[in-house]
Amino acid sequence: MQHPNDPAAWVQLAQHYEYEGDLVADDPGDEDHRPGDPTSWYEEALDSFNRAIELGARGFDVHFSRAELADAIGQNRDAVIFAQETLRLAPGNPTPREADQVKSLHEIFSRNVNDLPTFQEQEKREQEHKIRDRRWNHLPRTVRRFFDAVGNW
Repeated sequence: MQHPNDPAAWVQLAQHYEYEGDLVADDPGDEDHRPGDPTSWYEEALDSFNRAIELGARGFDVHFSRAELADAIGQNRDAVIFAQETLRLAPGNPTPREADQVKSLHEIFSRNVNDLPTFQEQEKREQEHKIRDRRWNHLPRTVRRFFDAVGNW
């Protein structure tokens, strides 16, 4: 990339990856080949949009694309977060196209929010592991060596 710190260049790259992914997704396949999997294209597009935003890209469409891509590749948590962020940016007086996008964002949110309890449970487990690690580190060294020697019970 000629301009690695240019958010517009990253948006263009992301749009290219998204377009290529759409082409693959729209290919129904035939007797000689199976339908393609656009996941890798969409992952690259999402990474590029994320980089563009890190560099300062703004706008409803950029954020909308992130929500749409995260939803398409099954990144449920990101899809919910991106949909919420994008809904905050939604124009007050939307064009018909923007109104359709807002409706789509609500659908993305609804479809993916059901998986959030799973993520909350995962976060709880991670917190429990942190507490366990903290307690482990407070044990005297000789006790830790003993448990290391005999293995986990």
